[in-house]
Amino acid sequence: MEARKSTASMQKIVPGSTSGQSPHSPELRIVLVGGRELLGRPSNKSAAGNIILGKSVFETHRRTAQSVVRQQQRVR
Repeated sequence: MEARKSTASMQKIVPGSTSGQSPHSPELRIVLVGGRELLGRPSNKSAAGNIILGKSVFETHRRTAQSVVRQQQRVR
């Protein structure tokens, strides 16, 4: 099976902007799914979550023994 690298451009999400969301949307739910490692390297779901949220919420310097769930208050 051939391994593929994917790249994505990250855009800054500004609260109150209409980038694909109705201004009346009560919440945004994001689920990051994947294995622990990809090709022998960490899959970086925590780092991706931190980038999406725009702040460091998930620990990225160590591996977790189990799933981590975090809920953040909506920024107004």
